[in-house]
Amino acid sequence: MTGCTVILPTRNEVKTIGSMIDEILCLSLDLDLQVLVADYKSTDGTIEKVLEYEGDDPVFLLSCSKKGKAAGIKEALQHIETPLVIVVNADNTYPVKFVGLMYRILELGYDGVMGPRMLKGPGSMSILHSVGNYGLSLLASVLFFYWVFDVNTGLWGYKTEVIRKFNLNSSGFCLEADVFSNAVMAGCRVMQMPIEYQARVEGSNAELGVWDGFKIAWFLIRRRLGWV
Repeated sequence: MTGCTVILPTRNEVKTIGSMIDEILCLSLDLDLQVLVADYKSTDGTIEKVLEYEGDDPVFLLSCSKKGKAAGIKEALQHIETPLVIVVNADNTYPVKFVGLMYRILELGYDGVMGPRMLKGPGSMSILHSVGNYGLSLLASVLFFYWVFDVNTGLWGYKTEVIRKFNLNSSGFCLEADVFSNAVMAGCRVMQMPIEYQARVEGSNAELGVWDGFKIAWFLIRRRLGWV
């Protein structure tokens, strides 16, 4: 079996989910891609929007049983039937064109690929967020002896057989740190591909807060010590 499943975790993303799916479907004209929307109880019309695509298009909806991005993606991974999987936030801050490039990188034989947000568009990330993200990435690099440019990037992909072997036991916004640390500890061959980062659509879900940053830092420390 060939191909790649693009997981879009959602909760009330009606303003962006349609355009995200449309762009991925455009890529699927040249690439073997399908879309799996992992939704947790959206009430703003996100579910209805996704259902418009089901049928002729390779778009599928998974109604997740637990709240949170980490829980949704872990549940979605159990339904993947393609050898490759790419995860991208559904808030349209990550240009979909990079999904195609990641697909090609994974086809080259890499175990995984990450999209560090090196090119930030106007209004895409606050100074506080930038400093916090740099600090967390530096902490992760020091703890795991592996330089990572953006440990919290919401655009990444892996071979399905590889990521299913990871011990993913994080919750909330610690998922990316969980995936990164698992990959390093497993000796995975991961490429970091710089990407652009766009401003959020007004009304979309908020970015990580200061408290989330402390949670991620504490998770990285505990993972390094073998406590999780």
